[in-house]
Amino acid sequence: MVAAPFAAARLPVTTATTDGAFGTSHTDGELLGGQAGCNYQLKPGIVIGIEASGTFDWAKDTFTTELVTGATRTHVSNVTTEIERKCQVHLGPRLGATLPGLTGNGETLTLAPLFCATGGYAGTCYRSKQSGDNPNFRAAVNNPDVSESDFISGWFVGAGVDIPTSGFVPGTFVQIEYSHSEYGDMTFRLAGSDVVVAEAANENTARA
Repeated sequence: MVAAPFAAARLPVTTATTDGAFGTSHTDGELLGGQAGCNYQLKPGIVIGIEASGTFDWAKDTFTTELVTGATRTHVSNVTTEIERKCQVHLGPRLGATLPGLTGNGETLTLAPLFCATGGYAGTCYRSKQSGDNPNFRAAVNNPDVSESDFISGWFVGAGVDIPTSGFVPGTFVQIEYSHSEYGDMTFRLAGSDVVVAEAANENTARA
């Protein structure tokens, strides 16, 4: 089976800065991709299977923070940070069942919505970019602009429903799914410094 999900996605990022402050940013955007897999029917109304999916993402967040000296808290520069998610992949088993009373009699399976749970491996690629705006700051440091890309791995859990559409196109269904992914830390260097910031990244995705 192959589908092309296109929906809104969100990647909340919580940051612990060097001065102990905390903040949260959200990369909201769209995704487009496909999936492939197979299901095995254990008995009418109960299936197990495996599924892999991959997407290209257009999710980005841009925010500006103030860079100050550690001792005197004097303003040094405003630093613009851009975090952009570029792709994600999921691979894992799925378990599905219809509601009691909707599966037909004997070996005959009545076409009914199939409610599924899934989980397994998740991966995402992202790009982080920082740039300072103060000319004196830019002239004084070796790295006023920082841009890095990385791929990080984690896990996901999700749930959804497969809705048969054979009444319109034989042998087809529509799948609606929500998933939550945890990727651990993504890291990037701060502009004008050799300090490396680690950010805990997670992702909530709804797709059809």
